[in-house]
Amino acid sequence: MPDATLSSPENDNVQEFLSFHDGDLIIQTSDTHEFKVHKLVMSLASVVFLDMASLDDVNVVSMEIDSLPKVAVVESASVMDILLRYIYPAVRPSFDSLETIMPALAAADKYIMSTVVNGLEDAILAGDFVEKEPLRLYMLGTRYYLPKLKKAAFKGAVYSTTQSLTPYQAATESAWFSFEEFYKLKFFATYRVAKCKGVLSRETRKVHRRVCDCIKRQRAARLDVPPKAYRLV
Repeated sequence: MPDATLSSPENDNVQEFLSFHDGDLIIQTSDTHEFKVHKLVMSLASVVFLDMASLDDVNVVSMEIDSLPKVAVVESASVMDILLRYIYPAVRPSFDSLETIMPALAAADKYIMSTVVNGLEDAILAGDFVEKEPLRLYMLGTRYYLPKLKKAAFKGAVYSTTQSLTPYQAATESAWFSFEEFYKLKFFATYRVAKCKGVLSRETRKVHRRVCDCIKRQRAARLDVPPKAYRLV
């Protein structure tokens, strides 16, 4: 494992960023922070980084003689740091908000970093995000093809309505959500209500039958009492 260094960001609210003294590639983020990383490690983690010439939104900005190649990315330093911490055997970040995870998930998906995508999916499942925002996470699982997340959020999503989303979330997440998925949830919600009504109806009839049997036994017992017993009262 190469020696890692932690560079302090200008914003004290952001954790120190991961970087390596012996790196042979510099990644420059949208907020001009530079990460020194290893080409081999990045190429193993991402098929996009495997061929630097074919990068989508990444452009080589420096290839001077005796200097390290530098590429510019559209992601921020905090997002890139999350990606690197899932690529390298480093301390992984803790998340208290989906708003922190989602940009990293989008970047990992764009750069085809399957290991990072799976790691972020596990991080979401490890928190209480599914219980809090099941519909939103079901949409997220649909967008990024996360089967474990979709399965975990499905039950809550069935009971949810789009009213649980803020206008911003509805505008963003609904773009990932097809009519097919929407009506699938609606079908299961209707089907589930019908099944619940059926169960309640059957159980109610059972209760009524038990009550009727009890009343019948009471009546039979009274009919067996000799008539004189009533006269003594």
